[in-house]
Amino acid sequence: MIRPYRLTDLLGTKRQQHVTLLDLPDSIIRGFSPAGFATRSVLGPARLGAEGLLYTNRLRPIAGCLYDWPFRGEDVRLVALTGYGHDESEAFAAWERLVERTCLRAAGYGRQRVVARPEDGSDCANLLHKLGFTIATRERIFARTMNDEKQDTPAGFELLRSNDVWDAWKLYSRTEPVSVQRAEGLTPASWWRGRRLRRRPYQEWILRSDGNAVVHLELHYGRRDSALRFHYEPEHRDSLLDATTHAIAVAGRRKVDTLYCVVRDHQADLVRLLLNQGFVMVRSQVRLVLYTSVLSSVMDVTPLPVAERVPSGLRTGMTGLSQTSDGESGRGSDWYNR
Repeated sequence: MIRPYRLTDLLGTKRQQHVTLLDLPDSIIRGFSPAGFATRSVLGPARLGAEGLLYTNRLRPIAGCLYDWPFRGEDVRLVALTGYGHDESEAFAAWERLVERTCLRAAGYGRQRVVARPEDGSDCANLLHKLGFTIATRERIFARTMNDEKQDTPAGFELLRSNDVWDAWKLYSRTEPVSVQRAEGLTPASWWRGRRLRRRPYQEWILRSDGNAVVHLELHYGRRDSALRFHYEPEHRDSLLDATTHAIAVAGRRKVDTLYCVVRDHQADLVRLLLNQGFVMVRSQVRLVLYTSVLSSVMDVTPLPVAERVPSGLRTGMTGLSQTSDGESGRGSDWYNR
């Protein structure tokens, strides 16, 4: 049986055996814990986008799926898959049905994408690929331990303000592959709105050349750690050393313990630079996305027939879209739990 988390499940959630994280490094930055996330999912209006589904067998929890459901947005982000028993194969079989139910629920509520970031080549990545997830890009996560070091910030970097959002967006649209842009579904409006609605502190900077933004930095802060992301013009890769030095200096002043940096496939110029700056690669993951809607490329325009003065559905008392019986349509049944 698949159902949402209840208050009676929270004690057992603290004793679960294994957790597979699907949203790194964001999960680390915000101090993710399965029990805390599951608690938020049952608190009604206070859940702040936290949702969860539990797979049970005769009142015994087997596995769980925790996912982020932003109030405003078109995405659903898988955060973690959890198992409650020592038999990992039993939990793995339940994960398939939990992810299926999550995707079905996302489609039913009009969400366009379900996103996950499992470890590259893992069984979980293969499972999601089997369920229809496709690769948007591959990512490598680098980490650097901060030792209360103090550095001077290079000149030229400006804090991102509302008037600079359009320039940062143009840089993003020029430098990110189409597959990544589709998977993230960002527009200038959602870019700025998402930053205003963030609950965690963050800072952004841009570097200009001839009036155009050529480097964009994002620093997201958690309780102790921080995550760094880059967007940059390949022709200005020489500025990446100053950009990295700037981010390290700012993170050092904020007493950050560990600084993480996400590097995507098309940002290979950053790898050697980060290694020389004391970063170590800690994870190789793949960004997967499942589209719940299909983009149509048909250009033919067929004229619609003249609209009826009284739709035929109203004449029959609005019996519904389907003329099948309740038994045929499966109304009131849950085919996942048969």
